[in-house]
Amino acid sequence: MARRTGFVKTPGWPGAGIDASGAVRNRQERPGSPGSFAIPLFLVAQLFALPFPSCAETVTGIPRVIDADTVHVAGERIRLKDIDAPETQQQCENGNAERVFCGLVSTRRLEARIGPTAITCALDPKRDRYGRRLGTCYAADGENLHRWLVRNGLALAYRKYSMRYVPDEAAARSAKVGMWAGRFVPPWRWRRGERLE
Repeated sequence: MARRTGFVKTPGWPGAGIDASGAVRNRQERPGSPGSFAIPLFLVAQLFALPFPSCAETVTGIPRVIDADTVHVAGERIRLKDIDAPETQQQCENGNAERVFCGLVSTRRLEARIGPTAITCALDPKRDRYGRRLGTCYAADGENLHRWLVRNGLALAYRKYSMRYVPDEAAARSAKVGMWAGRFVPPWRWRRGERLE
C-alpha cells in the first residue's frame, strides 16, 4: 500500500508543490495538464474583480470652456491638472511676428476640438486655491485633452506639479506648433507681471 506524503499539488507552477510542513517540493507535471494554467487565470480574474480607487470620481457632460485649462462640466468648475495654458488677455508673438491673444486662441481651439460632444473628467478629491476641482478630462473619442493641448502648443506642461506632459511639450516645441511657432512668456511668469519686450 502506498504511503501518503501530504504532498499538495500547486496548479499553474509546473514542477512545484507544498508538503504538509509547508516546504516546497519539486514535482514534474505534464505540459498541458488541466491544472497547468489554473493559478494564472485565477489571478487574472481576481485582478479584474479588484475595485478601482475611490478617488476616481468622474463627471460627464457637455462642457462650457472657460479658458484653455478650465472647464465647467455637470455643475463642477474643473482646472485641467498638470498643464498651464496662456491667460485670456495674454499676448504672444506668432510665426509672422504678429501679436495675438494666445490665451483666446487656445480657448477657441479647445472649444473646436470638443465640439458639441460630452467630455468625461476624472476628478481629484482636492481643490485648488480658487475652489476649482482638479481633474483630467477626456474627449468623447477618449483622447486626453491635456495631452492634445500641450502637443499642439496651446498649453505647457506645468512642471511645478507634474512632469507627465513634458514629452508632449518637447514634441510641440520640436514641431514649432502653436506658441512654439513664435515667442511667448510662460503663463506662470506672465501672471507675475512678465511681458514680451
